[in-house]
Amino acid sequence: MPKYWRMVTLGVGRYQGAWGLMHPGSTATFRYEKRPSRFSVSAIFLPTTMADEQTALLARLHAKPNKVEAVRRFLEEALPLAEDEEETLSWYALQIDDTTFGIFDTFAGEDGRQAHLDGEIATALMERADELLEEPPQIEHVDVLAAK
Repeated sequence: MPKYWRMVTLGVGRYQGAWGLMHPGSTATFRYEKRPSRFSVSAIFLPTTMADEQTALLARLHAKPNKVEAVRRFLEEALPLAEDEEETLSWYALQIDDTTFGIFDTFAGEDGRQAHLDGEIATALMERADELLEEPPQIEHVDVLAAK
């Protein structure tokens, strides 16, 4: 993902107009030092990411009425597997109504999304789909337009 920078200016006394580059969404902390021969200004940039999430998966799971607890447990137990996936930036397991569950996860790009689809969670879900779900999971490939 390309990095975007913006110009920032300093407005302090006679040093007004000093400038630097700053990544949007970063926090800048300016430190002022008076030295015998000069006045120096340095900036420490604490980067935060813009939205690294570019792609996502949105899955809807319709549990069999007698398998609601098993689906809930399956999703709760999948969290450590999701945490181990380096390319999965965020992973959410959701309960939408009494028998409908969802998974929403985000990735920096298509490679991460495909790695997740080829990973342990998807494999385990597909192996147990007939046992737990009324119909095959509905998995949509979506693009993230904005994220906070």
